[in-house]
Amino acid sequence: MADIKEWIENKLCMLNNTHTMDVAEGFTRLGYSEEEQMVHRQFIKIANELELITYQDQAGNQWALWKVDEAAPTIAMGSHLDTVHNGGG
Repeated sequence: MADIKEWIENKLCMLNNTHTMDVAEGFTRLGYSEEEQMVHRQFIKIANELELITYQDQAGNQWALWKVDEAAPTIAMGSHLDTVHNGGG
């Protein structure tokens, strides 16, 4: 379990362009900003490491697909890559 916790923390640090998630002032990635574009690039990099298929739709949403069995039920989950000012602090 420690390995997955370390992996998740490492990927969150990559997404937030930091070496630690313990940042009192939080993180700011306003929509359509360079910071948001950076996190989209990091998201794609992480998804590619996991051999997921990525694409961006016309609204700017980033998608990552894991295709394993076309007959299997679909599961979807999501979040957003932008934040409010000092979000998550």
